[in-house]
Amino acid sequence: MQYYLDDVNSDYLDGWAFSSHGLDTIEIRVDGTPVGTTVPTLLRPDVEAAVPGATGPTGFHYRFPPSVFRSRRPAISVVFKQKRGAEAVSETVLIPNLNGSVCAT
Repeated sequence: MQYYLDDVNSDYLDGWAFSSHGLDTIEIRVDGTPVGTTVPTLLRPDVEAAVPGATGPTGFHYRFPPSVFRSRRPAISVVFKQKRGAEAVSETVLIPNLNGSVCAT
């Protein structure tokens, strides 16, 4: 399993993931709570060139639902679930409340 989070902010996250066993889902969590899932649907020639066997869609984009952030510094993590049941969890990324309009409290 290989992955990378290219961009994580208060609106969306972008990244790529590849597993030779295949990916089932990519689960997005905010403060430890699942808020949605996605799958790789974007072609990433850079990943295909750098990662042996990574052909086809490896890139993903996830837009956060409105009002998902409840804390002033939400913690974002991503769980990559492989088809054979194994999973990998990304490092946590903190989103600062830069303008006060994203977070409820």
